[in-house]
This record gives sequence, structure tokens and C-alpha cells, in this order.
Amino acid sequence: MKEVLFVSDFNKKEPIIEQLNEHMKISPNMAEKLIGESALTTWWYLKVFVDAGVITSESETNNLMYVLCPEYQR
Repeated sequence: MKEVLFVSDFNKKEPIIEQLNEHMKISPNMAEKLIGESALTTWWYLKVFVDAGVITSESETNNLMYVLCPEYQR
């Protein structure tokens, strides 16, 4: 994912990237806890990945999850 982000951005989002690499998905609440930022900042961070085609959003009722796209899975 380093090819998608600047180095400073990568460092801020690294906990999200690690979670995605390990579990292939992340919830907004989990991302917020991992990076220690507000819900809005977390949403912006996740939006960067969605816009780059790295993750997609999936929801079941009220449970929004962001899932790592297959081409980025190891």
C-alpha cells in the first residue's frame, strides 16, 4: 500500500494497514481505536483507501465493514 500513500500518510495509517493485512477487513470503530483519531478523521483515512480501490465498503444492517480488495490480499 506504500505505492498509494505518501510516507507521512503511510505512517499515520499504518495501524489500519496492518489490521487489513492480518484480518482482510476493518470496521470504522476499530480503525478509530487503532489510530486514536476522531470518527471524522478516521472516515477520511478510510475514504483514501476506498478512492484508491484498496478496500470496499460492505454493510449488513448497521454493521459497516471495509474489506480488502482481492488484488491487495496476500
